[in-house]
Amino acid sequence: MKNLKLEISERDKKLLMILIAVGIIFCSYYFGFQKLSAQTDKYEAQVTTLTKKERELKEKTANKAKYQTDAANLNKEFTAGLSQFGTLTSQPSQLDFMNRVERIAGVWIKSITFSESEPIYQFSQSISTGETAMTGYKTTLTLSYEGKYEQWKNLLTFLNGYETKNTIDNISMTYESGEGIVSGAMTVTMYAIQGGDRKAMEPEFPVNTGTDNIFNHK
Repeated sequence: MKNLKLEISERDKKLLMILIAVGIIFCSYYFGFQKLSAQTDKYEAQVTTLTKKERELKEKTANKAKYQTDAANLNKEFTAGLSQFGTLTSQPSQLDFMNRVERIAGVWIKSITFSESEPIYQFSQSISTGETAMTGYKTTLTLSYEGKYEQWKNLLTFLNGYETKNTIDNISMTYESGEGIVSGAMTVTMYAIQGGDRKAMEPEFPVNTGTDNIFNHK
């Protein structure tokens, strides 16, 4: 059997080298350039995001004084609004309120029905100050009253102009023309905000003691 010899001509060698070079270039593009292109797209997206943030920060820096003024004004408005709400929801505070009604308006509060305070709003907590979050409450009082017509008007004026927030939810009245007496019932809702740095101080009801006080035993 004759030995077979594979001889490649110089022309075929050059053609083979060209094919190998093309293969290397193709593989470099497929495995390298595409990956590099994907990374380029990623970095371009990041650059776009950072450029937008930089533009926003420059705008905020340029308007820093305005933002500080706006924040100070909003803080004043919030503080003013907060001051319209009381801090107490206890029965002693409600009794103190009724005492003021009788003393200032002149009407006779014949009876009162108390209710438990109900939380109605939760303020967000300030992380920067570390203060406890504030909570808004409402307390409903149902009362019956009696007084002269002028005293009844004084009652409505007193409630509408009271120093802390309240609402008259409903009211009924009857008028006795002979003596000019107005009597009826009403439901009043009191609002309070507790928490934060708001201080709550319960009212005091001083009671004199002495030998004339039958409850004072020594």
